[in-house]
Amino acid sequence: MTEELRVSITNERGLRLAGVVHLPTGKGKCPAVILLHGFTGYKEEEHNIFLARDLVKRGFFVLRFDTSGSGESEGSMKDDYRMTNYRLLYK
Repeated sequence: MTEELRVSITNERGLRLAGVVHLPTGKGKCPAVILLHGFTGYKEEEHNIFLARDLVKRGFFVLRFDTSGSGESEGSMKDDYRMTNYRLLYK
């Protein structure tokens, strides 16, 4: 059994990024994977969900999220969809 939690991440520009965390149950420390969708993609694409669920069954912590300007995340494709915006702000 695994757990999937909806999360919100803030990037350096203050935009809220919508994400989903997949947690393996019954494990302490475990390796982590961050899944990034392709250009014009989004976190809810079937192949992203399938891959995340497969990885968590194998004991990985997985985070998949929509980049700024994509899916449920704030921002616009025109102004905010940049590789430099992948840097996350940790508080």
